[in-house]
Amino acid sequence: MAVTAYASGWISDQQLYVVVTDSQSIENNTTTATVDVYLQQRGGRQSSDFNTQIQLYMAGILVVNWQGYASYPGTEYLIATQTRTYTHFADGTSNPLLVAAGIYFPTSGLNPTISFNHPLATIPRATTPTWANPQALEAGTAKTIQLLRASAGFTHDVSYKFGASTGTIATGAGVSTSWTPPLALLSQIPNAASGTGQITVVTKQGATVIGTRTVSFTLVAPASVKPTVSQVLWDDANPTVKSAIGAFVQGLSLIKGAVTAAGVYGSTITEKRLKIGAATIAEGAPVQITQAGTVTASGEATDSRGRVGSLPADFGVLAYEPPKLGVNGWQVRRANSSNVPDDNGQYLRLDLHASAASLIAGTEKNALHVSVSTRPTNGAWTTRNSVNPGLTQTGAIQISGGAVFLTSQSYEVEVTLSDNTGTVVKLATLVGTAVVTLDLRGNKVGVGKMHERGGLDVAGEIYTDTALHAMASPTSEGILLPDRVRLLAGSDLTEYGLGSISTPYGRMGTTFTGTTAQRTALTSAGLAVIGMRFFDEDDGIEYLRLASTWKPLRDLVEYSMTAATGYTLQNGCIAVHDPERKEMRVSFQIKRTGTGASTNGQALLTLNASAPGTEGSSNAYGSALGAETATPAMNGVRMAVRTLTLWHTAAGAWPQNTVFGGTISYKTA
Repeated sequence: MAVTAYASGWISDQQLYVVVTDSQSIENNTTTATVDVYLQQRGGRQSSDFNTQIQLYMAGILVVNWQGYASYPGTEYLIATQTRTYTHFADGTSNPLLVAAGIYFPTSGLNPTISFNHPLATIPRATTPTWANPQALEAGTAKTIQLLRASAGFTHDVSYKFGASTGTIATGAGVSTSWTPPLALLSQIPNAASGTGQITVVTKQGATVIGTRTVSFTLVAPASVKPTVSQVLWDDANPTVKSAIGAFVQGLSLIKGAVTAAGVYGSTITEKRLKIGAATIAEGAPVQITQAGTVTASGEATDSRGRVGSLPADFGVLAYEPPKLGVNGWQVRRANSSNVPDDNGQYLRLDLHASAASLIAGTEKNALHVSVSTRPTNGAWTTRNSVNPGLTQTGAIQISGGAVFLTSQSYEVEVTLSDNTGTVVKLATLVGTAVVTLDLRGNKVGVGKMHERGGLDVAGEIYTDTALHAMASPTSEGILLPDRVRLLAGSDLTEYGLGSISTPYGRMGTTFTGTTAQRTALTSAGLAVIGMRFFDEDDGIEYLRLASTWKPLRDLVEYSMTAATGYTLQNGCIAVHDPERKEMRVSFQIKRTGTGASTNGQALLTLNASAPGTEGSSNAYGSALGAETATPAMNGVRMAVRTLTLWHTAAGAWPQNTVFGGTISYKTA
């Protein structure tokens, strides 16, 4: 209830006094206002002295028109009371109530009046929905919506709109209702984890609509809404291992994974990947596994909402190591027909202790395979024995079971160890001739063996009190060392003449033999030039010196040459590693821009070279190169492994010492 009082001011010892009171009906959306009009007198005057007229207007309407005399001097005299009911607007608001009153005297006419606006308070009507923090609604989770109604008789119809989806939350609800936003609403936001919608409340009294309120809400996808990874399939990109073993093998299998995944509630898959240990691998990308046992792995998928789903997908890897020699190692030596060792025998005996790794995938899937090939020194290879002993080979094998090997001939023997995974380990050795003290053949002598080559053919190590000398020139390979030069442990290199050998790397096919420490000593002695080869007896590997590094010769797979400025390579660079001849051969064509009469002003040279060569220089020899317009025939080129300098004697052609090659790069497996 509101009360307002106003006074007009005194005139002729009289004034008007107006009091307004009101009350509201929320149910009817109305305000009832009562106006009381008083006449006040003072000064001992009696109202009967005056014939007074009083008028009252409410909302512009004359509701009181009084004329008469006051009965009691010196008091307030209630002239009139008027009550009116006013309906508010639909939203509960209303214009103020205009109240006006005036006094009229016969002698003076209109006297001071009262005119004022009596405000009518807004009547609460439509209910605004609210809910507790957090304000965001989570799909799939119930939320209580508070409906703080203006009247106990009010009811509410509650509905929602989210994207293109609409629906009813409640009908005829009272002070609250519970709503679980359907998870299906998330289909309206396939590319986002949250979105905005509206909740609308229609407030009623019976069938009458009191008002409508609409508020916004944020709907979020719960953490559980993420893409589904239903399957992870692992495969081996190594076809040999996959076919022969049927299981993943340590260090050999190239494991790749495929992920089957789907989005949820409208989302799409944007990325699939695999986790192997701490590493993240792209789907379909092969990766080599170096560990054995159970490998922790999973498949993952990211959807258009940025959510990630995963599925554990551990897999097992069989422990593996390549075929290896046993503690007794291996040896090839001459024997008699009964396979009994005999230095002068015409048969060859292989003593081999080796094994392959066990790979059990249900059943044993691995086996050791031994093959033997022989050739007379620098002759053609012949495949001999092929032995399949299971996982282990122990004991003696007669090579080719009765083949005759001439006592006057040395033989190279290559033993290949392999297994079902395709891994190959090669072993090589040389079996000399029959053992004799001296073999005299005119001016040629064999010492400790039958003579095969050169003026002096020696079995075993050679000692000299002085240096070993040989003539060398750009057109010769210098001293021809034997296929293997054995270094003695604990000896200074120079003591054995290596320091005075003009070509310490020897001819193609020459390999120094010794220990790892001696290979290191060669490097420190400055003799390990590019192209030097060394057979390390400690690990059984033959190495090639490339740049400043020893590389296993068997691992060398390719190398290429880049032309220097002003020159271009024609037809690329062809490099071949011949493991049988133990050679590297490179062939390439080079064009140099010139002013000759050749096509496009370029001359074409075809060079065939074999490494090794002296680092930093090389020699081209044979016929003269001729003019730039010609395609000269080269009898042979020995090249530097790093740069190639072309030598010639013809005037007016290529400038002497022209460097036309660039850096040769090596690639190893």
